[in-house]
Amino acid sequence: MGEGDGSMTATLVSTRVKSEQSVADKVKGFRKAQHILDYLGARVAVDTLEDGEAYVEGLGGGFEIVGDEDFFDIPVFGYRARHVFTRQDAGLISEVQIVPSELAQVQEAAHGIGGSPKRPSSRCTK
Repeated sequence: MGEGDGSMTATLVSTRVKSEQSVADKVKGFRKAQHILDYLGARVAVDTLEDGEAYVEGLGGGFEIVGDEDFFDIPVFGYRARHVFTRQDAGLISEVQIVPSELAQVQEAAHGIGGSPKRPSSRCTK
């Protein structure tokens, strides 16, 4: 399984429903509720970029892809991932974060202690 045999490796790491507080914070930031694209979210770990591409192709076969942000080529604060937004049957948009397996482990640990690897802490001085 792996390189050259047409298979791919992808592991569902986590799923979530955006908290009421997180929605309220975004709306306070002058974002309209109907423009929030990640009420539902999932994180999927892949072993290679090719596995990530194959996973996105699979998503496109089952859902309408309405957005795609690629942070692999241009990482933000060292964050490397691909965020794909899909429209569900009922019209709800969900976000699937596709991340390298190694990064997924770090992200889960950081989220477990209240951190967010996407944004530096306000306590960070450098």
